[in-house]
Amino acid sequence: MDRLLVIGATGLIGAKAFELGLQKYETYGTYAKNKKEGLLQLDVVDRRAVFGLFGKIRPDVVFDAHGINSVERAESHKDDAWAIDFEGSRNLMDASRQSGAKYIFISSDLVFSGTKAVYTERDRPDPVNYLGRTKWAVETMMDIFDIDHIIARTSGTYGRMSRTGKKGFPQFIIENLHKGVKVKAATDQYATPTLVDDLVRSVFVLISANAKGIFNIAGKDCISKYDFAKAVCREFELDDGLIEPCGFSDLQQLVRRPLRVKFSTGKLGKYVTEKPVGMKKGLRILHGMLSSSEYF
Repeated sequence: MDRLLVIGATGLIGAKAFELGLQKYETYGTYAKNKKEGLLQLDVVDRRAVFGLFGKIRPDVVFDAHGINSVERAESHKDDAWAIDFEGSRNLMDASRQSGAKYIFISSDLVFSGTKAVYTERDRPDPVNYLGRTKWAVETMMDIFDIDHIIARTSGTYGRMSRTGKKGFPQFIIENLHKGVKVKAATDQYATPTLVDDLVRSVFVLISANAKGIFNIAGKDCISKYDFAKAVCREFELDDGLIEPCGFSDLQQLVRRPLRVKFSTGKLGKYVTEKPVGMKKGLRILHGMLSSSEYF
């Protein structure tokens, strides 16, 4: 059985990769600061620690889901963002190449400005914020390293996650509305909701097929944050009157974001029979997975 090493196994995507990986691989996972039983501590910036762990585990596949997820934090702490997201990934790539492991990098729609109607894997990135630039820098570095890799570009990931972990947009809506807190949602900022289970399963199919290169992995629907919030209310029977429509500029965000990135997933369809589901079905699946104690 191949060995899978999941970097960042306490985050939304990494936790799902660790969970599903146990079904088909000899699976190991790491955490940076949020200690979790069964996982190994790793500071990806510490090159010696990275190579030491790789020497012990000797992974065949490295699923890299680590990194700063906050656009605001990356913009205000650029040195940290570069060290963690770029330098850390470089260490992981170098160790993967030395050990002959396939390297999986989870990228983002943030590598694009959102000025095109539809983005394919061939489109040149043009990020508008620092987090997007670090993602693009890592993508570019893979060509230099000449490493066996998959870049999974995704958007709007959501799924089941405990209170201590990063939550997707639906759980943010659910928790606030249950408390009676009004939530503003932009009518001119679009997302492509992607169920994290679909993202990870698609990546595993690509690994099994020995696929290489960039793949867009995203849900079927590209909808406004406002419409997404309303859909969450319908599925979870919440008061949608607490959702206030607004323009993105009204949110007074300090960091620029792409307002609309829609991915073409035609390339993914050549490998994956069941591509990521649409928003409505995804929310229904999420509802079935969540217990009341997890979102109330």
